[in-house]
Amino acid sequence: MSDDIDIPPAPHPSSNPTAYPSEPEAETHDPIAQLTAERDDMRDRWIRAEAEIANVRSRAKRDIDDTRQYAVQKFATDVVEAAENLRRGLTSLPPHEPGGLSWVARRERRTQ
Repeated sequence: MSDDIDIPPAPHPSSNPTAYPSEPEAETHDPIAQLTAERDDMRDRWIRAEAEIANVRSRAKRDIDDTRQYAVQKFATDVVEAAENLRRGLTSLPPHEPGGLSWVARRERRTQ
């Protein structure tokens, strides 16, 4: 997960008294401080959302790449297995007799 963006933990409400005033009169005394705190909170949420989107994109890309790689490996394994089975089948056939009937032709005549 080295591609993921590190997101710092959200500050606790008690660590920033201007962000979450405990007294109602604090809101009415300093509207600029209230708006600044709200802006900072929104900016923090926005940065965290952007980081999460970047993480989701990188995870999705990695998953797609892994899926493609697995599909190629699976196909290659299947081809190798089929080739090995064909080789074993061909080596188990009796040798061809010169001037004589092939094994397939003799078998065909027996079934008729």
